[in-house]
Amino acid sequence: MWICRAPAFDSRLAKYLLSTVEDNEIATIASLYGQTYLVDDETFYGKGVKKALPEREKFLEHLARKLAVLVETEPILLEKLSENGQLELLYDMEQPLAFCPCQDGNCWDYG
Repeated sequence: MWICRAPAFDSRLAKYLLSTVEDNEIATIASLYGQTYLVDDETFYGKGVKKALPEREKFLEHLARKLAVLVETEPILLEKLSENGQLELLYDMEQPLAFCPCQDGNCWDYG
């Protein structure tokens, strides 16, 4: 049984609707709309054969910074989407399609 529920708010989809020029990573959202500094994941984890998890404390701090960015930028992204008349597009089309496993928007919610 599939239960198709989109999250309350998806920052990466919101960013995509506002601008397709940059990527939609949380570090990009931070640099464009936030106050919290966040290093991008490739810099933090490394890439290729050097990709690795850092020590626990650094890892948890990075995750906490990501969460802080998501919390602080949500109202800003919502305001910009509202100014552009894109809130309905996010909530009624983009999020349901992105999070519905059947991908046609016609999933049933058996609750």
